[in-house]
Amino acid sequence: VEGTDYTVGVRIHDNLNRIVTQKIISIAGIRPTIEFYLTDPLYGIRNSLSTRSNLIKGGDSLSILAEPFNIPDPEFINLEYTWMVNNKIVGEISNQRDLLFRTEEGSIGTHSINLFYSNKTNILSRGRGEMLIYVQK
Repeated sequence: VEGTDYTVGVRIHDNLNRIVTQKIISIAGIRPTIEFYLTDPLYGIRNSLSTRSNLIKGGDSLSILAEPFNIPDPEFINLEYTWMVNNKIVGEISNQRDLLFRTEEGSIGTHSINLFYSNKTNILSRGRGEMLIYVQK
């Protein structure tokens, strides 16, 4: 289970079923995360630099790609995505990992971008990622 810590042990027995040695270790689980990357028509995905915030000018747009990490491979194909901008669902891009964020000319302010994911076949497998976009004149 994602994000769960495990304790694993092994015992070595001799021919008389006596324990010769044993070892117990703990394995820390890794929680799933969503990383956000900027995409550019000329350069493509800027995958060398993930971002949690960005600054743009009013009237500009920003293309964002979300990449889930630490999710088991068999579950990856069953993920559904829901984007929210300023706590409002952006319905026309549901179930996609990319978002084109546009601003109006002269607008300013801070915008919250959230991406929620859930597994269609396992309701316990879900999470979210968030980034902020600061718009200035």
